Amino acid sequence: MSVRNLAAFGLLYVVFAGVPAGIPTPSPDVPTRPVPSAAMREEVEPVAAILKNADIIDRAIFAEVWEQAAEIVLGEDDDIQVSFDNTLGLRTWTAAISNASWKRVAKATGKYPGLSDAIEGAFSDVIGNEIAPVTDEMIEEYAELCRALAWAGMPTDQ
Repeated sequence: MSVRNLAAFGLLYVVFAGVPAGIPTPSPDVPTRPVPSAAMREEVEPVAAILKNADIIDRAIFAEVWEQAAEIVLGEDDDIQVSFDNTLGLRTWTAAISNASWKRVAKATGKYPGLSDAIEGAFSDVIGNEIAPVTDEMIEEYAELCRALAWAGMPTDQ
């Protein structure tokens, strides 16, 4: 019997009978995100509801975009440093990262109706709609919201 026939029989066995006992099967590690405060969970609930049945790859990209945004704005990223004089600059930066990362990388423009409005609503509630000077407290709240959005993108049973 040739090696090709043995391999074919082995594959057929696995297809019909499953992996034999004793052979470990890999399971992917599911990324976890810290559970945000109750107030932030409430802010991102509409986002979580929209993404609940979203494609897992889209959810992973969404979560990573917002996690990275939090790290960058807090100055925890060694490669990118940003500073903002007012909330207009902060909102412009937010729109730019959202556009570049989410819409272009995930190709998710229009894929999830209501998502943009839900995100905008959360940012409006947290940092407001008025142009105002950016404070350290505002940056902390912004980063907390970004991390809550990351959590909403990858919800867990926590």
